Amino acid sequence: MGKWILLSVEPPAIIFGVVAFFWMNTSANAETQILNEAVRPSPPSTCETAQSIIVDPALKPAMRFRDLTSLWHAERGTSSWVSDMATCPAYQGIIGMGEAAIPLILASLRAEGDEPDHWFWALRSIVGEDPIKDEDRGDIVKMASAWLEWGCQQGYVR
Repeated sequence: MGKWILLSVEPPAIIFGVVAFFWMNTSANAETQILNEAVRPSPPSTCETAQSIIVDPALKPAMRFRDLTSLWHAERGTSSWVSDMATCPAYQGIIGMGEAAIPLILASLRAEGDEPDHWFWALRSIVGEDPIKDEDRGDIVKMASAWLEWGCQQGYVR
């Protein structure tokens, strides 16, 4: 509540007291309003509620490949049958990426070193050729080397 300030009963003093009363109440309300606005959270902007991430279109194939590869590893489980691995929907999705998957598969083969994964079916399906020599079939390290060499010749691997 406001306080009355009266110094005398003369008319100017009464006017001063009324002005002081309103000034004190108004400024207190204004301060309270400012504090309330500072404490009250503002509604989120459109960008904050959408929670969208803008991705460079050039990165989308790599992200899709990573996601499909993870899914492929989960789908195939511990099966050692190449036909089981190659017929997994995620592996087929990688093949469906077409030429965009070639440098990604070759990069995986290179990163996997002496324990390459079974990317050969996908590469053969996408490329339409097979650089693996007959005598190297079954030796996945040599098979991977043949594909990496092919990738260098074709400009996919540097």
